Amino acid sequence: MADKYTVEDLERLRIPLFNRDSCVHYFIPFIECRRQTYFMPWHCKEEMEAWNHCQLEDHYDRVRQKRRQDKERKKALREANLMAESIKDKNSNS
Repeated sequence: MADKYTVEDLERLRIPLFNRDSCVHYFIPFIECRRQTYFMPWHCKEEMEAWNHCQLEDHYDRVRQKRRQDKERKKALREANLMAESIKDKNSNS
């Protein structure tokens, strides 16, 4: 359901810069509903929940990606340390 919006579309719809993320396709219907209902807090609950769910999933994806990167970085560091130790052992045995 990820519609593609151009920068011009987002400017025309007056979407704030900090909301122009991967969940903008949920934010646009939410903000349009709020504008149509004069920002009444009890309206647009479905749109708000869909947008919040997208934001939460996006956050979880970033956390998973960061953990994966940290794990790969630790593995590479461990391998580099093992290689350095083996080179050091070879040089000390010579």
